Amino acid sequence: MARITIKDIAQKAKVSIATVSRVINGNPTVAPEIYERVMAVVEETGYYPNQLARSLKISNSKTIGLLAPDITNEYIAQMVSVIGGVIRPKGYSLILCSAINDRDSEMNYLQLLLEKQVDGIIINTMGFNNAYIAEISHSIPIVALHRKIDHPDFRGDWIDTDIFACAYELTKLLLQKGHRKIASLNGPMRLSTGKMRYDGFLKAMREYGLHVSQEDPYYYEGDFSFQSGYDGAEYFMRLQDPPTAIVNMHGEATLGMLRYFRNHNVDVPGDISLVSVSGIPKSDILYVRPYHYRMQPDTVAYRAATLLLERIESNNTLQNRECCFSMPIVPGNSVRDLS
Repeated sequence: MARITIKDIAQKAKVSIATVSRVINGNPTVAPEIYERVMAVVEETGYYPNQLARSLKISNSKTIGLLAPDITNEYIAQMVSVIGGVIRPKGYSLILCSAINDRDSEMNYLQLLLEKQVDGIIINTMGFNNAYIAEISHSIPIVALHRKIDHPDFRGDWIDTDIFACAYELTKLLLQKGHRKIASLNGPMRLSTGKMRYDGFLKAMREYGLHVSQEDPYYYEGDFSFQSGYDGAEYFMRLQDPPTAIVNMHGEATLGMLRYFRNHNVDVPGDISLVSVSGIPKSDILYVRPYHYRMQPDTVAYRAATLLLERIESNNTLQNRECCFSMPIVPGNSVRDLS
């Protein structure tokens, strides 16, 4: 007979793996009918609570999961080394999971990490599975990296850079240089990082009496990717009245935008000005150096790993914590002065 796993119990009981974990651990938040359903499956399969408990968390696995949409992203790759350096002296190993920007893959990896009995998770979520992440956060320590878990039941920590201020300051720079027809290339508004960037942009525009919205032709929503930057540049430049400047909300998208401009002989900053509300990999070797903010992957990664270790050591009893870092602006040659 094949070995019964916690995933089998969850599927038979039509609940999540996290709910099975809470039942076995005696979590008082589990509804009585759910408790009875799970325990009925446990008895039916012969997979008794003591065996199941051992498969869950009788002892620490000394592993930590890092789940991101794309671990080949240079920024995330830099963080991996730092996180490993923090947790290794404490006896922990790191499990890397790349969800390849796919909703189902993210969910599958979350369930896999639970099955692997990891002691904690650092996650850069895509924003689709927040309810499930909030549910499992009561059973396993979680630190959200950059993107908030937008759910009232989430237990854990959140760490980010002050991207609201970044978007505000860079938009203000364009306004001070005389630009008024300013477009924004945004990330998904379902993500906290997408919304905060856009809110910073809006604040600066409104301070100059420019009331813009997501219905305006100068608004484009992508997914922070290289391709969305390329597509967004094409969209803006084909408008009957193109913008004079673009606030790009992510470094990868900025690279895609620069590729479009180079391929179509669009001069930066002669034809269009550009700023990037994010770090840009190897910006010093680009043919144009956009104004941007210097990302701090080492600082963010160190703090994320430290927060998670503290939460693990507290048995996940700490109150939710938030940590936000400011970033220095990196001057470039991508803005034309129209004043």
